[in-house]
Amino acid sequence: KDADPEAELDLAKFRSLEYIAMLDRFQLQPDSQSLIKDVSRPGFGLPEFYTIQGQEAEGIARLNASRLIRFEGVKMPRSKRARVDYWGDSILNI
Repeated sequence: KDADPEAELDLAKFRSLEYIAMLDRFQLQPDSQSLIKDVSRPGFGLPEFYTIQGQEAEGIARLNASRLIRFEGVKMPRSKRARVDYWGDSILNI
């Protein structure tokens, strides 16, 4: 049985990784209404949910952020993060 992709991943029950998919920031649409507001939680200020975008811009699946490994790039001020969908700047732009 597949786990609910919207549920937070319980690392205590995690046993193996069966599949990994690489997606770029343009394939993941953050849910800006689900920002983590609890300062004691990992990912404070970032979206709790993302939608995988298909070729026609329809949402294929909604994922909990705990199921993602984000490579963010260069950190940006919080005031500018929302404009780039909560990702960092490219390291190539430095």
